[in-house]
Amino acid sequence: NISLDYVIKDTNHLLRKIDELNTSKKLETSNRILHVSFDVVNLFPSISKDVSLEQCRKLLEKNPSTNFSTDAIVKALEITLDNNITEFEDAMYTQCKGTPMGPKNACVYADIAMNFIDEEVMKG
Repeated sequence: NISLDYVIKDTNHLLRKIDELNTSKKLETSNRILHVSFDVVNLFPSISKDVSLEQCRKLLEKNPSTNFSTDAIVKALEITLDNNITEFEDAMYTQCKGTPMGPKNACVYADIAMNFIDEEVMKG
C-alpha cells in the first residue's frame, strides 16, 4: 500500500489528517499552516505518459512489491494505458494523448503524477 503525502483520499482521510495535525502540536510551534487546494484543468489529457510512468517507477522502487517486479508493474500499467478502448455512438475510440479516464488505475496514476508536482512545490 503506497501512501502519497499530499493526497487526500476522501473525507475520512481529511479528518484523520486534521486530527493528526491537531494532536502533533505543530500548530502551537509553527507560525502558520497553509492549506492549499489545486484543480488542474484537463488533468487526464495533460498527463505525460513518459513522465508519469517514470514517477510510478520511482515510487515503486521506494516501495517494492513482494509479488511483482517494478518492471512488470510498470509494463502492466503501460499496457492498460495504451489499450484503453471506449465506445461512443457506435464508434470505438482510444485515448491518444495523455491518460485515459476509464481504467481503474487511472486515478491512482494521476495522483502519482500530481504527487511529483506537489513535492516540487513543497520544496519551495
